Amino acid sequence: MPDAMFGSHVDVLRLSNSPGHGLMAVRPDGHVGCTCGAADAAGLNGWLGLIGAAASPASRL
Repeated sequence: MPDAMFGSHVDVLRLSNSPGHGLMAVRPDGHVGCTCGAADAAGLNGWLGLIGAAASPASRL
């Protein structure tokens, strides 16, 4: 996923020393907010929309 895909409220960090294809979104308070077994950009963007960090898919229509 491109770093700029989710806007200015999201930082993308990659673990190069750990195998896998999933993703984890960590909230600013350190708690895990969203996890996916595969790099699911649509799922992450949907969660970001729910918390107000990105436009939700429904609001784009």
